[in-house]
Amino acid sequence: MYFGPAAGDPWKGYYSYELGSWHIVALNSNCIRIDCWVGSAQELWLQSDLAAHHTRCILAYWHHPLFSSGIHPGHARTVAMRPIWRDLYRAGATVVLKGARTIVAGTSGPLYINASGNPALATAGSGDVLAGIIAAFACIMPAEQAACASVHVHGLAADVWSARHGGADRGLLASEIADEVPAVLAALARRADPLPV
Repeated sequence: MYFGPAAGDPWKGYYSYELGSWHIVALNSNCIRIDCWVGSAQELWLQSDLAAHHTRCILAYWHHPLFSSGIHPGHARTVAMRPIWRDLYRAGATVVLKGARTIVAGTSGPLYINASGNPALATAGSGDVLAGIIAAFACIMPAEQAACASVHVHGLAADVWSARHGGADRGLLASEIADEVPAVLAALARRADPLPV
């Protein structure tokens, strides 16, 4: 088991936990192996979990996208996750759509499209780094602002790494993304461009 007992039943692949004032929900979007449709065990568990955790700060994540503008077969939409998406929306979760151009949608209505980042972010662990940045920012600002700031910093970290190493012809390691975050934050705090000249 990748995360050990903290991840719950390894045959289900969905669980939740608390992180500061946030309720974090990990979901299984491998809908070929686990039922994701309306009334599935996972959806019923999610509804119960959300009802038991009345908090403003809900973050949910899963691997396969519900929405995608990608043309690669791996970018195919997982429409089976739609009921789970609806449950999260009804609970007031802020939604981050991670991809080449990350989209943030909150319950207030507007969509925010982030322009930083590059294809090197399409790698295992990248979403975990993004979730950590969101959780950190959420300690000091509202959820939608935290999500927007986080996806921008996350993308800039990949852009900085790629600029320093002559482009990225591979996916970045999660640690390579995380290692760039402090310098990106420091540059932004100085109102400087974090990208090397």
